[in-house]
Amino acid sequence: MFADKIILCLDADAQKKQDAIAEALMAYDKRVYYVRPPSDGRDWGDMTPKEVESHMSQVMEYTKATRLNNLIGSL
Repeated sequence: MFADKIILCLDADAQKKQDAIAEALMAYDKRVYYVRPPSDGRDWGDMTPKEVESHMSQVMEYTKATRLNNLIGSL
C-alpha cells in the first residue's frame, strides 16, 4: 500500500526543490500538502519538537496555483 497523501516540510532555501518534488508527486495523482517554513528564517532542524508540532497544524494543500504563486513570489 502506498501513501496517497504526502506532506512536505522543506526549509525556506529549498523552495524550488519542494516545487519540483510536489509536481512530480502530483503527476502520480498523489495529494500533496506542505507546511510553510518558520518565518524567522530558522531551519526545521533548529526547532524544538513542540515548535515543529505547532507548525504541522498549519498544513495546506499544494496545487498548481501554489507553484505559480511561488514562482511569482520569487521574482
